[in-house]
Amino acid sequence: MDFWIKEDKNTLEAYWNSYALAAGNHPSTKSKVPKEASSEGRGFVINQNRSCGRNTSQRSLTSTLNLDNLTAEERRKEYLIQGLSKLEGLSIELSNVKKAATIEYDSFIHICSALNNRVSKIKKLLVESGNAERGGFAREMKGFLEECEAELTVVREKQTRVMELVRKTTEHYQAGASRDKEATPFQLFVIVKDFLDMVTLVCAEISSKLQKKSSTVEEN
Repeated sequence: MDFWIKEDKNTLEAYWNSYALAAGNHPSTKSKVPKEASSEGRGFVINQNRSCGRNTSQRSLTSTLNLDNLTAEERRKEYLIQGLSKLEGLSIELSNVKKAATIEYDSFIHICSALNNRVSKIKKLLVESGNAERGGFAREMKGFLEECEAELTVVREKQTRVMELVRKTTEHYQAGASRDKEATPFQLFVIVKDFLDMVTLVCAEISSKLQKKSSTVEEN
């Protein structure tokens, strides 16, 4: 989760407005994806062709992106195909968001306390065993428990830092949401996951239609 907040926040920023417009509505998302895909594809193709112009050794590798000989309709189709590929890659780019959406908040918050209680119980049993039980095993167990306590301290500190980042991120995208006591702090990740799932589904539907259309044209 910490990794996503550092690495994927800029990507999410770029697509958050699209989600806000769609507002979780599948028909709305379905109508906006082709436009977004065409825009992404056009930008991708233009950037690739510019790179080819500066580096002639790459021209053969990117010849499929040279659209000079295509009609306007064929060019729009190529933009859409390239853009759909980019949009479908969102689920991979934001995979950590989708993972975070599956985390159960209460379990995440209480895991350190639960582990600490177990360590305390084992320490108590070790003490109650008395001097007669002291030996190699007792010394090794004592060292192990000390390492556990040190590791749990580090984990608690990281947990506190991560939750503060989650709060700030939620407040950035949903002002006031972090003050809603009934909402889970991980709700933002769930919203984004649902949006990514919708985009992936719509992209698959559009790609399927394009393939069927191309097959029909070839048969004719």
